[in-house]
Amino acid sequence: MLRIPVVRLPLLRLPLCSSGHPAGHPARPFSTGFAVLKKAKKGGKQDAKSHHQEAAAQETQEEDPGAVLKPLEASLKESIEVFKKRVNETKQGTANANIFDKLEVPVAHKEVYPFTSVAQTSLKGRNLIITVFDPNNVKHVVSSVLGSGLNMNPQQVPNFPQQLKVALPPPTAETRSEILAALKRDFEHFKQSPSKHSLGSARQHALKQLKGFEKKNDKVKKVLQDVEKIYKKYLDELQTQFKAAEKSVSN
Repeated sequence: MLRIPVVRLPLLRLPLCSSGHPAGHPARPFSTGFAVLKKAKKGGKQDAKSHHQEAAAQETQEEDPGAVLKPLEASLKESIEVFKKRVNETKQGTANANIFDKLEVPVAHKEVYPFTSVAQTSLKGRNLIITVFDPNNVKHVVSSVLGSGLNMNPQQVPNFPQQLKVALPPPTAETRSEILAALKRDFEHFKQSPSKHSLGSARQHALKQLKGFEKKNDKVKKVLQDVEKIYKKYLDELQTQFKAAEKSVSN
């Protein structure tokens, strides 16, 4: 049997560099520091940009406190237009084609419908003309008007079975007094109330917007004066419309 001698070789020890790694195999540094730093740097730019935009917007706002005037005047003007419509409806009193619109009409099978889905009303001289859409509902509309407490008695128009005529009573001192009281309530509502159509509400909204500005600023002082001038202009217009409505009802 042939024996092969085993040769033991000595281990080769490589010299170490100062970093502790073998000199023949330079260590490859590994670090996440660059990625993290890059991401943080990107976020920093966004934050700086956002801050710059906010500062620019604030600066622009501070430079132009007069921006509140245009929307203020638009709001006041709209309030006057809505007031005019309200006054016209109030002056009509019972001679208002919408007088029955809030009534409910009980029909067959115990069902109840809004008046406006069953009939429509128009004004013709000193009469209200009710046109009923379905001839089967004429009697139900008559019952609804009679039970409304409006002291009105609808009569069927000859040759037009789906039309009802309601004669309007002549205006009396009592009805005029009621209309004048209603006009006064309308005036106070549009002058000063929490409603969005109130002149006072629009004025307060503008003043609230100006609270963020420096009160000692000359521009802000000028805008505050302009707010009061615009408000007074439309308040005078509101009073003019109210007085004219009162006069037309009293005569």
